[in-house]
Amino acid sequence: MTQPHSRAALNGLGQARGTTFQGSSIHWPASLTHPDNRARRPLQQLVRRAKRERRSTLNLILLDSSGSTLQQQNLQQALGVVQGLIDASYQQRQRVALIQFGNQQVQLLLPPGRAPKRIHSLLQRLQAGGGTPLREALQQGVELLEREARRHPREIQQLFLVSDCRSQDSLAGLPSGVSATLIDTEMGPVRLNRGPLLAQQLGARHLPLEQLTYWSDR
Repeated sequence: MTQPHSRAALNGLGQARGTTFQGSSIHWPASLTHPDNRARRPLQQLVRRAKRERRSTLNLILLDSSGSTLQQQNLQQALGVVQGLIDASYQQRQRVALIQFGNQQVQLLLPPGRAPKRIHSLLQRLQAGGGTPLREALQQGVELLEREARRHPREIQQLFLVSDCRSQDSLAGLPSGVSATLIDTEMGPVRLNRGPLLAQQLGARHLPLEQLTYWSDR
């Protein structure tokens, strides 16, 4: 089965914010060879070596499995995106949580924990159908992130909403502050194009599926 996702793009969604630099120690070779220190004692310039501090990251994925997703025949593309996000999280030793919403239900498929090495069989058991409880899914997602923030106060949190955005729910008024990306899976000749508006309400980056152009076989 062929599913589209850009490995480079997806890897980029889950990195670049997991490392900060705090504290330092003297980098003696660089200090001794610094131009301002030539033939001078004591040394005029001390070059400090940055100390890396690894911070954990939690990637929360909200997957739309509503009936509109099935009608648009893009469930497999959405699953490919989720697979890529979890693969990237596993490679970078990040934590991940997965919430599925559809058929007027919101279900926690993967509680927060280390990203699994294999997720393909779980994803292939998912079935699309029913309505799109988008706002309820986001509310539960925000509550999950708040609980995890209390348990891991220094952890970086990122939210990925994978949806065709065919929901009438308004996202206005939802708590903001988390780094969010809306991966818009709406495809086909007839589109509602609600993705940009929902992304604006959520304060999220809007990323159409077409921008994930790399194809891989699963």
